Amino acid sequence: MTKSEINLADVKAFTVIAEQGSFTKAAEVLNCSRSHLSKQLTHLESCLGVTLITRTTRAQRLTAQGEVFFTRCRTALFWSNRSGHHDCG
Repeated sequence: MTKSEINLADVKAFTVIAEQGSFTKAAEVLNCSRSHLSKQLTHLESCLGVTLITRTTRAQRLTAQGEVFFTRCRTALFWSNRSGHHDCG
């Protein structure tokens, strides 16, 4: 995978971070480290060329672009999950 490709795992990580409001809580939900989530988010932001979440030592907030992308990600993940549960055979 090249650095410019967005993958579903990064999208899911971003969505869970946004939903949980915390890297720590998101890491617990996804059963991974905070540093791994941070790398996924940095990769996603690099691919998109925008900052999705502003981070400080005490909090993180979605940017305006992050809010829009979050809405789109939730929709995409919803349909991705639904398509995985259909039996087309």
